[in-house]
Amino acid sequence: MQMLIIKSKNDPPGHTLLETLLVLFIISTLFIFPFVSISSWQTRLAAYQFFDQFERRIYATQKAAIVNQENTTIAYDNKQAQIIFTVPQQMSSWSMLKIPKEIEVRRASTIIFAAKTGNESSLNVYQFYWKKEKQLISYQFQMGSGHYLKKVE
Repeated sequence: MQMLIIKSKNDPPGHTLLETLLVLFIISTLFIFPFVSISSWQTRLAAYQFFDQFERRIYATQKAAIVNQENTTIAYDNKQAQIIFTVPQQMSSWSMLKIPKEIEVRRASTIIFAAKTGNESSLNVYQFYWKKEKQLISYQFQMGSGHYLKKVE
């Protein structure tokens, strides 16, 4: 006596373990990828914001020397890894600028903007190294004008 096996056409095809793992891997990658890319994007944005704020605060510090007719200074605090902008009637919200971890200060010296004119009387340089972009960014102050030249290498 022979046994007859009849297959039903209604049985759904099953997925193998390999197919299931492949789908799980693809879905996991789609969820993890945005978090990784957002993290690198945030560090780059923090560096761009630092340089933008540094330039704006230089300008504001110089203008404060002219308007208030008192000397203003820009100084680097190595212990706190920040740049301190000292102006009369100091506004604490912008007097200290934290330096992001991916930016290294190579050269820094105290800059004094003269009262009434806002001129800077030395050729001081602030030099930063942006590790991720491998760029050397220099702010060379011009004697007697209070302006600076920005150089990216």
